Amino acid sequence: MLKEKADILIKNAIVVTMDSERRVYNDGAVAIKENKIVRVGKSHEVEREYCGEKVIDAKKKAVLPGLIDCHMHALQEFLRTAWWIDTPPLDVGWQNYLMPFEGTLSKEDAHLSGLLSCVNMIKKGTTCFADAGGSQPEELAKAVEKTGMRAAIARSIADMGKVPVSGMENMVFSTKEAVRRNREFVEAWNNAASGRIHAWFGIRQIMVCSEELWAKFKELAAKYQTGIHTHLAEMPEEVVWALKEWGKRPVEKAYETGFLSSNVLFAHMIFVTDQELNMVKERDAKIAHCPAGVLSWVSRPTKVPQMLALGITVGLGSDGGSTRNLDMFEEMMVARGMHVGQYGVPHCDSIAIPSEKILAMTTVEAAKAILWEKEIGSIEPGKSADMIIIDMDQPHLMPVYRLYPLLVSFAKGADVETSIINGRVVMENREIKAVNEAEILKNARERAPEILNNINKIIPIPIKNHPY
Repeated sequence: MLKEKADILIKNAIVVTMDSERRVYNDGAVAIKENKIVRVGKSHEVEREYCGEKVIDAKKKAVLPGLIDCHMHALQEFLRTAWWIDTPPLDVGWQNYLMPFEGTLSKEDAHLSGLLSCVNMIKKGTTCFADAGGSQPEELAKAVEKTGMRAAIARSIADMGKVPVSGMENMVFSTKEAVRRNREFVEAWNNAASGRIHAWFGIRQIMVCSEELWAKFKELAAKYQTGIHTHLAEMPEEVVWALKEWGKRPVEKAYETGFLSSNVLFAHMIFVTDQELNMVKERDAKIAHCPAGVLSWVSRPTKVPQMLALGITVGLGSDGGSTRNLDMFEEMMVARGMHVGQYGVPHCDSIAIPSEKILAMTTVEAAKAILWEKEIGSIEPGKSADMIIIDMDQPHLMPVYRLYPLLVSFAKGADVETSIINGRVVMENREIKAVNEAEILKNARERAPEILNNINKIIPIPIKNHPY
């Protein structure tokens, strides 16, 4: 029998497909041709049909779908340790500090932040992310294009509210100008980089975005067949503001206006009632749950187990590099632990969310959350070849009794050895292929002092003990 040639053949692996039947092949293989998966199965079966231009022997390794970060802020990377960590709470931090910081970044620094984020994510096993936006999404898109990542990117924008400090003039516009800028970004970048980039519309927060903007973006997202990324029900102050402004809670208002819909990704959704969850389910709205951010910031119980019981699509997010290290394995571990603590302990139930479901929330369910489920999220023929290879031959991953709990509670981003995105090896043996990691780190180190000076002008907690 004449074998068909694949571009990449991975063999002798534990293949965790995350397909609808959750098939796992303990001696499995995956054949990749161009950018697609063409065959998945037992090694001897796949090798009978395919030979590989490049062959990866993945014995003692696991192959997983590439992990997906459903909510992050790539242009906040240079805020790491300057924000929230070992600092007192800041009043309305997202409006008075985060947005101004993003607005003060030069194009070069925004691009560098994007590169730093992408390299960080690739080395942790994340192959795709949904970015809530900054003032310069074009620079992030260029970084995604350059590194080989996959991303759904939005422009973070507002059309009402004050301009408290320098920088916000790059974030707050008239409604007409906000629409123009976001539409131009979508037209320029949607489906760019061989389809690896989806450009979305972005609404920063309901307290600084008009209902007119909601309606216009909903109309445009339907026209361009793309999504909308926003924050909702993130903090108690938001609920109080909505009740005062509209006499309705945030989700109730989004439901009433029709903004609550299937192509909108709502980050956080912490402060919601059971009635609001029914509204979310009815409209098939998508939710990005950021477990570590919730635990370290507001420290409030979420209703994620109830969401999952209702069949709501929930994906996990890191919430960005300013407070997290962009390791979705850590987010999975935190998600399992926090929900057992919040729901399991009172009821003596250690399985508030099963490990298999948590892994799905970073793969196949995450793909649904960012409207990409037809192409990514699982390892099956016809889908884009986004996958990672994990070295399982390590003390902290022994023994392998139950695979899903092992991956969710014990695996780490540093265990990822190889990353493949859209059929291209972007990291092999921990070495980034498309860009020079050392040069990016050098540039980040050199730019840090000047960026820190800008941070100290915005955030009233001067950072003095730094090595620069």
